Amino acid sequence: MYLWKCLKRGLISAKKNHQWEVGKWYKVDGDIKLGYNGFHASRMITEAMGWQDGKVVAKVEIRGDFLETYDQVCCEEMRVIKAWWWSMVDSLDMERYVERNLRRWLNSEKLVHPSVVKSEIDDWARKRLYKLHKLHKKTELKTHFPTLNLKGGSK
Repeated sequence: MYLWKCLKRGLISAKKNHQWEVGKWYKVDGDIKLGYNGFHASRMITEAMGWQDGKVVAKVEIRGDFLETYDQVCCEEMRVIKAWWWSMVDSLDMERYVERNLRRWLNSEKLVHPSVVKSEIDDWARKRLYKLHKLHKKTELKTHFPTLNLKGGSK
């Protein structure tokens, strides 16, 4: 299974200072326990960023036993497949991607889940779009970045 993980400079885990090497498998000692023992990663890049504020985003592969919550996976074996520097340009690019999808949501009449009240999400989406608009004005970037580019620059 492939997941995402944020790391510090030098491919070091933010929490336990584990040093990673691309392509090398690592195994945890003892039983895995979410938040305490095991290698942690997420299914989506944005979830990984929510757990660790790293400068490097890594695509990782796991094997063996694992535990999972809605935004985190804890496993006994992991290796880094590939790693990228994450820059401010990439963050702005992702914000624009989110903004584009929020605009689509607001123009849509579809519900994501039957238990979700669309008006509540619409309010949240409008507030988020307002914040994104202020961020874009503040940065004064004239260039539009239409796609997510994990290699650290625009396409």
